[in-house]
Amino acid sequence: EYTLTALYEDEEFDVEKFRFIYFGLIKVMLVNENNSMDLNMPALWSRPIPLGWYLNKKWEKQYGYDWATKMCDNWIVSDRYLADFAHQLPMCPCRKEQADFDKGTFIPDFQCHKNLHKVCEGIENKNAYHCVHSVVSKHHNHQQQCCYNEKDELMITYDQISGSKPYRAHTHGYSPFNEAFKVPSLSQWFHDRAPFHICCQWLGENSPGCETHRFERRPSQDCRGYQPPAVATVHGNSHFTTFDGAAYTYYSVGDSTLLRSFNEDQFEIQYRSRLNEDSNSEQKLPRMTGLAIRSKNSDEIEIVLRPQKAQSRYKFDVLLKRSSD
Repeated sequence: EYTLTALYEDEEFDVEKFRFIYFGLIKVMLVNENNSMDLNMPALWSRPIPLGWYLNKKWEKQYGYDWATKMCDNWIVSDRYLADFAHQLPMCPCRKEQADFDKGTFIPDFQCHKNLHKVCEGIENKNAYHCVHSVVSKHHNHQQQCCYNEKDELMITYDQISGSKPYRAHTHGYSPFNEAFKVPSLSQWFHDRAPFHICCQWLGENSPGCETHRFERRPSQDCRGYQPPAVATVHGNSHFTTFDGAAYTYYSVGDSTLLRSFNEDQFEIQYRSRLNEDSNSEQKLPRMTGLAIRSKNSDEIEIVLRPQKAQSRYKFDVLLKRSSD
């Protein structure tokens, strides 16, 4: 266990250069006897962390003793100049089990996830039991975070500081990844997570800056507008249930279209049915033997049922056809 101490010389430290650096990473490596670093030496890097513990004395000289207030005010002003984005995000599910089920919209938050045995640490997720966040959208690079307490109820910032919140930048980044707002992890730290530490951790939960952060700039959206995903099924001898709940039986042999969207994605699912030759019944009914999935400019995925004699270990073959092939 080690305690990190800020050691720097005033004449070697350019305050203006570090004026807008609120977070950073720690690199741990060995140095030689001349106290110089070998670039080829193995090193360990930390995750991004706020640098108030390291730069606070310099910020006092730059801003005065109320440096955190001035830094928070500067961020609030700059964030107000940026476009509102929360309305573009999916609504959080009301319950944890809904979030777990909605796998096409939400994925595990690896910093705070019960099923991955990740303890929710730090002031950002304090008192949270389980968190998920939205997947990367093709239309924007923002992120919705949804956190739940031990009763599996949605936590919101109007009730507590560590409630669910929107993020201007997605933690996974956005292509191309070398542009503003799109760098994985670092863009989110710059626009969302570092300001949270400045306004709420360093100023205090009940400070005007933290209240502005919680209730104006990054407020939770309640779950009243959440709509769980619809479910459609195919089972047995060509029994179908559609997304709107209609059920019917469709006997057809060959390739058919199961789902097709007419938006810009042009998403399509096709299925293949063959007569059930493995059945002992005299009546050979069709059954589904394959699925093909694709969208505009995407790879094509095909899932094919293996012959009965080849199912001793695997039931299906999964084939990938790249869009460039």
